[in-house]
Amino acid sequence: MKNLNLKYELSLFLLLLAPLFSFIWHLENFQFPISDSVEYLDSAYSIYLFLEKGEYLNFLISIFNERGWRPIAFQLYIFPFMILSSGDILSSVLMTHVFFNTLSTVMIYKIFRSLSINTYSSVISALVIGLSFNIMFGGQPIPLFAEVAFIAFLLGSIYFLIKSDLFKTRRNSRFFVLFFTLTILTRPIEGLIILLPALGILILKRYGNYISLREILGGLFYPIFFVWLLFFSRIFPEVSSSVIKVDPPYSEEIFFYLTYFVSIILFFLIAIILFLKIKKNIFYAKSEVNYFKRSFFVSSLVLWIWYTPRFGSLYGWVYDTSIGDTFSYLKTDIPSYSDLILSAIKNNGEILTYSIIFLLIISFFATLFSNKDKLFDFKNMHTRFENFSLILLASIPIPIVLYFSTHQITYRKISPVMVLLAIFALALILKNHRLNYLNNFFITSYLFLHITFLTNHIYKKEENITWTYNSNKISKMVLGYHYPKPIKFTVDRYENLINFLKNERNKNFYTKLTLVLKDDEYPIERYLFKFMCRTNNLQCKFFYPQNLSKENFSELNSEEALLIILSEEHYVMSPKALSKKISLYIEENSEKMSVADINAYNFLYLMSKGQLSEHNFQLKKCYNFIENYYGCLIRKIP
Repeated sequence: MKNLNLKYELSLFLLLLAPLFSFIWHLENFQFPISDSVEYLDSAYSIYLFLEKGEYLNFLISIFNERGWRPIAFQLYIFPFMILSSGDILSSVLMTHVFFNTLSTVMIYKIFRSLSINTYSSVISALVIGLSFNIMFGGQPIPLFAEVAFIAFLLGSIYFLIKSDLFKTRRNSRFFVLFFTLTILTRPIEGLIILLPALGILILKRYGNYISLREILGGLFYPIFFVWLLFFSRIFPEVSSSVIKVDPPYSEEIFFYLTYFVSIILFFLIAIILFLKIKKNIFYAKSEVNYFKRSFFVSSLVLWIWYTPRFGSLYGWVYDTSIGDTFSYLKTDIPSYSDLILSAIKNNGEILTYSIIFLLIISFFATLFSNKDKLFDFKNMHTRFENFSLILLASIPIPIVLYFSTHQITYRKISPVMVLLAIFALALILKNHRLNYLNNFFITSYLFLHITFLTNHIYKKEENITWTYNSNKISKMVLGYHYPKPIKFTVDRYENLINFLKNERNKNFYTKLTLVLKDDEYPIERYLFKFMCRTNNLQCKFFYPQNLSKENFSELNSEEALLIILSEEHYVMSPKALSKKISLYIEENSEKMSVADINAYNFLYLMSKGQLSEHNFQLKKCYNFIENYYGCLIRKIP
């Protein structure tokens, strides 16, 4: 028996495979993150610079002030790793991923153990999920998206929610408050739509057994009060401009309706609490010692402190990405339901998904012919397993409905649901002790298969210049269709273009540069390039005119110098042919284009028509910074 226990304890070392593969992936990657990730990097880098320069007061202020248009806290998790790496970007990204990938895998393991799954089965199951696209990259084929931390904190919250006696002990309550608060600080809306229904059903089914109704209402009073305070602070003494400017007048009207709604809930809750205080014999029972109210007070206070300076920005972000126009071009060409289901399966890994379904079927038939076991016997189920089942039933419907009914159809929106479903399915499979050896054999075999393809995926000798996806069909089926490859290249296109711009600046040809860049990842990703301008002391901004079109270029008068990227095809094309092609492209694709793309194509049309001189601009120089692409510097005529 001692040897058996030792074997199981040693199997815990297998969990180190998760941070190991996370480490080697990022060690092989030579490319900075792009897109949303740059926003977090930029904020974390600003905080780091204040500390590095010894500006301690500015450093403390920057912790609250340095946020992008998404007013979340992900940059605060990157910042400590910037200190450890002395500001090295790639090392900071590596350590951030390794930390959160490790935390996620450990929490998955602990969830399995809490569901009474043996140590070895818990370890291999945690690794199967922990090495997946969902955990390693948060379901996004680009490093350093906030989802990599969100899933880790979400899993931590769920692990503690599984405990029926959660609020009876100070230790469990504190850890739950920590994970729950960090979840909402990282992805507030996603966190709330998953955790609030789970909390609600567990309060009714479990926590209400030792917490009185009055204490439950008292605990819920704090988050509702602080939410009301956030709304009220934006309309008194006057309506915040951040609320009005999002989408006037509709954003302001909706904000007022939300304020009225929260106010009604708050005052209704206060009335019930006062009534129960007077009528102590109604719905009142003496509670055991618990930390329910205190937990919700601490969490609500922290969230209120963090979001108070930027609640208008939070509202604007949620409004724009749900019913606003920021991503209106995403609302076209919505896939069918079947395509969305197929996309989720492919991104999760077809072989893993179908293997789990296969094992579930085997377990179902094995229990069907058994007089002792039932696969879905909730009455005789372990309490924590039943709690997890309740959490799943409560938390996944809303994300699934939103995935199928809105334009937010990227896989990362459904990735947490896929993780929770995988944990639940594997737990159901592994609780069948009659098939223990068979199930462990299948899951271990898949783990070896996954590790084999992942190793080949990381170390494959090719200098891919983007995070290209799998080209091998079987590898796609194992790892998932969008599992990114580390970028390995010998020619640094960003550095080449930055050096070109620095040389031109040093010749006093310009001081401030406007970037007329599209939303394409290749050859130059606009957000990363702007960040690299900053780290190289170049003053750059994006080209965001208010009324630019093929007929109106008046806003160019305020610009000093501009940079546009031309493909070789556009570079060698005659002006007449180019203008005709660009005009046709804009007409056919305007509804599918982002604002940045529309601005870039309109500016390219202006160039092709030879009208730069009419606006006192001239093409200064074009530089072939990488094969088939040119960076063209345009400056105002002195």
